[in-house]
Amino acid sequence: MSSIFSDKTRNSLITVLLFGLITFTGFIELKPNKVDIIEYGVLTFESEEVVENPNTVAGTESFMDGIQWIERTEVIPAKLGVSFGVEYIIRGNPEETVQVTEVIIFPGPGLTNPKTGKSLKESPYPIEVYKNEGNIFAYTFDEPWEIAKGEWIYQLKIEGKLILEKRFQVK
Repeated sequence: MSSIFSDKTRNSLITVLLFGLITFTGFIELKPNKVDIIEYGVLTFESEEVVENPNTVAGTESFMDGIQWIERTEVIPAKLGVSFGVEYIIRGNPEETVQVTEVIIFPGPGLTNPKTGKSLKESPYPIEVYKNEGNIFAYTFDEPWEIAKGEWIYQLKIEGKLILEKRFQVK
């Protein structure tokens, strides 16, 4: 049986098909949620918007603007006004969002707000983030009772699965 394609045409067709398969496979490989830490440690910010959130131990959450990383460190000074955290990026298909839960696990028995009596051992925060964009989650010691010395653990989860963990020592 003879082929309708010449050897040169057949080789070119095979090359195109293989290139297409490699390209298609490369696109599929972007789908898994790979996470990288971009930065971590002590940070500062220009301004913040504070809003009420009864799910947090402080009863509020802050949205920071003009963030600047001061020091890449895992040892955090136990002082009022200090902010620390992690900047991460989730790799994947461009322009997709993913639902994550940012969790901070506090040292020892956790934190107790003396004004409300509310105590938390950990603070989960569900949020939708864009893939391939930097995302920061951080904590600021705004009140003396928030300064808990010991190990603070920052975790990132997708559908309950741990995909990132960073540990800090507050001293």
